[in-house]
Amino acid sequence: MRRSLFVSALGLTTSLSLLLATRRAAAFALPAIPFFHSSRGWTSVIPVRDQSATARAHKSSRKGGQYSVREGQEHRTSTRPRARETEVEPAARIQRDYPHVVLRAGKARLFLEGNPLVYGEAVHEVVGHVADGDFVEVVDHRGNLIGKGCYNSQSMYRVRLLWHAREKGEALYASSLEDIVARRVSTAWATRQALGLPNAETTCFRLVNGEGDKLSGLAADVFDKVCVVSSSSLWCERHKDFIIQGLEASLGPAGISTVWRRSEARLKQDGFVDPEEALRPAIDVKAEARKEGAYVWAKEAGLKYKVYPELGQKTGFYCDQRQNRQMIQSLSRGKRVLDLFCYTGGFALNAARGGAREAIGVDSSALAIETAMENARANDLEGHATFCKSDVLVYARDLGKTGEKAFDIVIADPPKLAPTRRDLPRALHKYLKINRAVFRMVASGGLVLTHTCSAALTQDPEEFRKMVTQAAHDVGRSITILQVSHAAPCHVQSPVYGESNYLTAMLVAVF
Repeated sequence: MRRSLFVSALGLTTSLSLLLATRRAAAFALPAIPFFHSSRGWTSVIPVRDQSATARAHKSSRKGGQYSVREGQEHRTSTRPRARETEVEPAARIQRDYPHVVLRAGKARLFLEGNPLVYGEAVHEVVGHVADGDFVEVVDHRGNLIGKGCYNSQSMYRVRLLWHAREKGEALYASSLEDIVARRVSTAWATRQALGLPNAETTCFRLVNGEGDKLSGLAADVFDKVCVVSSSSLWCERHKDFIIQGLEASLGPAGISTVWRRSEARLKQDGFVDPEEALRPAIDVKAEARKEGAYVWAKEAGLKYKVYPELGQKTGFYCDQRQNRQMIQSLSRGKRVLDLFCYTGGFALNAARGGAREAIGVDSSALAIETAMENARANDLEGHATFCKSDVLVYARDLGKTGEKAFDIVIADPPKLAPTRRDLPRALHKYLKINRAVFRMVASGGLVLTHTCSAALTQDPEEFRKMVTQAAHDVGRSITILQVSHAAPCHVQSPVYGESNYLTAMLVAVF
């Protein structure tokens, strides 16, 4: 009996030993490794974590073995950080006969996480013939696919990524630029519909918001039955037809047509210069504005606005202030309200609609003031909202001389004063001058809503807060911050690209 038990135990031990040996052998089995050819020779394209495991399993064959680490490549004994850097779809590891941009070692993670802008300093080399605006693959230094986008040798943004390898689905990986743009626009349209836009009370909204909608360099606003596109990158100009097709596929059933506009200053920064631009005659804006079909009417929260799709600033109207304008409407009953840099009267009209005792808008643009007055008439607010063509600082100076009673609410929404971080010091000086003037015009216990639409300043909220506080202190006022808000929800933002958040609105109480 004991002998039988001993034999059985011996057999079980032997079986377990064989099982463990089999598992160890499987653990060290070498996977099939695909290779692709680049200008630097044949390179394996297995994930980095597999390469590291292979190298560890064959330490004795590092010098010349079939799976040895290539000369000049860094051998890593710890795979955890690099594994996170290359967690991509299996299909994304399949290299194709396609022009591609190779990133420097250690530069991939930022873009794998979703950042859409590949700076020149992150690029190691460009493989294949690539012209500016071409659709290319971006790979890390080991050949793993990071994403796809449009190349531009003239821009600090060497590649604008439009698709990232972490997005699921081989079908999208295999898609053309045309397909990807169409998908992005379709998704953007569905997102705005999820926000309840358009609706009976609001027919103007941001449809495409650059990096927020994974279409870097492209913005599009809808005004009732017209979609105004703002192109600010070379790839948009080169692939204009694809973009318009994508917009029309989504918007066509709703009867919305497309108008194409260029952001000339930003296009110049991106290396795009239209040789015919200098030959075009200057436009008589006021004469053009009087032509048939030069404008459309759109609604925001029940108020009607006249919009010039091809003549107005940016796309013709600022949809980003929708929530902030409605907030002013809710605070204005019985108050004297001053709207500085009013453009076509958005804040002043909302103040008047909210029951303001007096609402005044000030702007230096003659066409903007003329349009604001038409907007007041269209909304039966003529006499409740009035408008003045003047430089804001001149208006503030003249107001101080008359000794007119201070306002209960003052809004200041100046233009972008800091296009880049390099412009911040000079811009802060201008912001200080404007806000000092604002704080002089508000009554004790009153409110100020002050803004910056410069992303460089919005990205440094402490600097903006310090500037506003200093401006108040300089004119002997103290403030309490009540609220800080940003652009309307239709201006969707990328969670990994903070620069897409450009607008800051700070509401303060003044004493």
